[in-house]
Amino acid sequence: MIAAAARAPAPSLDVPAFEVEGLRVMLDNAPLISDATLSVARGECLGVVGESGCGKTVTFLGAMGLLPRRMRVTGRVRLAGEDLLGRTEAQMERIRGRRVGMIFQDPQSGLNPVRTIGRQLIEPLRLHLGLSPRAARDRAVELLSMVGIPTPASRLSAYPHEISGGMAQRVMIAIALASEPEVLIADEPTTALDVTVQLQVLDLIRKIQQDSGLAVIFITHDLGVVAEICQRVTVMYAGHTVETQAVPRAFATPLHPYTDALLRCLPGLDGTLPAFLPGEVPVAGHAPPGCPFHPRCARAGDPCREAMPAGQDRARGRVACHFPLEAAP
Repeated sequence: MIAAAARAPAPSLDVPAFEVEGLRVMLDNAPLISDATLSVARGECLGVVGESGCGKTVTFLGAMGLLPRRMRVTGRVRLAGEDLLGRTEAQMERIRGRRVGMIFQDPQSGLNPVRTIGRQLIEPLRLHLGLSPRAARDRAVELLSMVGIPTPASRLSAYPHEISGGMAQRVMIAIALASEPEVLIADEPTTALDVTVQLQVLDLIRKIQQDSGLAVIFITHDLGVVAEICQRVTVMYAGHTVETQAVPRAFATPLHPYTDALLRCLPGLDGTLPAFLPGEVPVAGHAPPGCPFHPRCARAGDPCREAMPAGQDRARGRVACHFPLEAAP
């Protein structure tokens, strides 16, 4: 095993590994994200769910300084208690490469098509861990083997177009983990994969999380994946965080009507057909006044049409709703 370079001091167990508080993303005068709040602990996997267009990906691109400059990001983003917003681009590049690993939905777009797999793995190992060329190559082979790629040494000279989509996603995971990050942000990493490869990738992420104490943020629209690998879940709707709970509680007794609606859209184990959630997520920047979910919500009342409720801590979790399901008679 190659010895790792010196790491940042281990964070206190009381300090989240990664935390977003009141994040807001503006494009001109239109809010793309109005209030994203979430945290993940060391050794925890947090699922972030919601329909397409709810703001999941934009939240983390904003948090990690990857949005175009014309988009203004405010709020607080902390990595092991350290503020990230306001850092220079050079500082953020070091943080993204060293302390936060990122896996994107389309592995082929995340890999450089004119560089070999080996070069894309070896360069971050040399840059962030200070390994020699020989040590970096050995570690690259070790990483490819760890993510389940057969004959890993022979893959170093391959280009992205010469490998399958499933293998490319494994390469992306290897690159994201190369610098031994504190946090892994995985954005829909299994969507483009067949079922067998999906299960293999999920098992791999779960094993790495358990073995290394890695904090994982798993962005997905698939509640089945959340049930499989996540300990807690944060639900987003139209740029707002509307609920956070432990996964078993969220699935059994959701607090927010939107979470309940998402769960009802799943087919039942007894063969019951899924329900249909009418309407659509509002276009970013054009949400209705008040709670953006109120046009689709059977529990909506006048307060819902007038003001977006603030997030409130409850005995079972956190919810932003005027009429949470916990309060149902």
